[in-house]
Amino acid sequence: MKKRITNYNNFTSLSKITSARKIKTQLKKRYSAFNLEKLSRVLILGAAEEGARLVKLCRKNGIKVVAWVDDDPKRTNGKTILASKALHRFDRNIPVLIASHRILGATKFLRKLGFKNTVSFALLQILYPKKFIPHMFYRNWIEDLVAHKIHYKKFFSLLKDSNSRRVLNKLIEFRLTLDPSVIEPIIDKNLYQPRGILSFRNNEIYVDGGSYDGDSVRSFIKKVKNKYEKILAFEPDKIIYKKLVRKMNLKRKIECLNQGLFNKSGKVNFSTTSNRASLIDSGGTSSINVASIDSILNGNRVSFIKMNIEGAEINALKGAKKSIKQWLPKMAISCYHRPSDLWQIPLLIRKMSKKYNLYLRQHDGGVIESVCYATYQNY
Repeated sequence: MKKRITNYNNFTSLSKITSARKIKTQLKKRYSAFNLEKLSRVLILGAAEEGARLVKLCRKNGIKVVAWVDDDPKRTNGKTILASKALHRFDRNIPVLIASHRILGATKFLRKLGFKNTVSFALLQILYPKKFIPHMFYRNWIEDLVAHKIHYKKFFSLLKDSNSRRVLNKLIEFRLTLDPSVIEPIIDKNLYQPRGILSFRNNEIYVDGGSYDGDSVRSFIKKVKNKYEKILAFEPDKIIYKKLVRKMNLKRKIECLNQGLFNKSGKVNFSTTSNRASLIDSGGTSSINVASIDSILNGNRVSFIKMNIEGAEINALKGAKKSIKQWLPKMAISCYHRPSDLWQIPLLIRKMSKKYNLYLRQHDGGVIESVCYATYQNY
């Protein structure tokens, strides 16, 4: 057995973490144009849910929205929302807030146009959480790093390859700077199928948590060349579930379940947006059925588990404890929905079995699609 990596000299990002106050002060200096005491006008890029929320919050806090821009025809109406081609009209000194969790492409686009001050909406949520209530992704964004350095060190020491350690370094640096160019070099476009980590046989039993319309299922089927034993596809949102069933209707050996994954069976409150942002929420106005993987499988084999379930991953992993210990399935678990997921999820997996190798990959240019991969070392 290889020794753990205990030399943290290469964990450069961790060494920069001192106190939350100092880090926030550094962010204020770096993005001085967005100091709330001086911020009087902004241009907003992005008109989805977060864009609409940002517009309301800006107006509530006395900040003029000079323009609201989005190229999605479903969101633009020619009056309130402009297309990006209209950006040439505006002063390049106007501060621009990107209301999206995917910020790399937008940042490069805005900088190419000559806008001098651009940043993610996350900045205001991190620096001014009382006035700009943080999305789940950014709640305690900095505080988690400061409070849990020891856990990040442990995670760093458990990572199997140098690429994973580099990814963790860059993700922490991104938290400290909010500069998406930091993570651009580490982006792996092979979501849930990174090269050199997962290998599949022709008898896989795949549990897909958060199937949406079946995009990850279709990707898996293509990867295994249609050779697998069974797929269990979980999607709790009723509207999206209907899309999933329609798209999977002609596929053999696939069972679609209108349930969420959790640590128990029953009903829980749910906030539905009929898109990928639907999630289990104690304040949700609707309810969904949930089940644990252990109760669904009832001792039967599983070889691959993928989860992207909007912050319910830890509970769902706990609900799969028996299956994980018994079958040691390969796993691809999203670890970005809460800042602490980045260390809590991998450490929970290792607690369930020390036989797992842990890997970390980043699949998008922003906060989303950070994935922890776990493989049994003798697989």
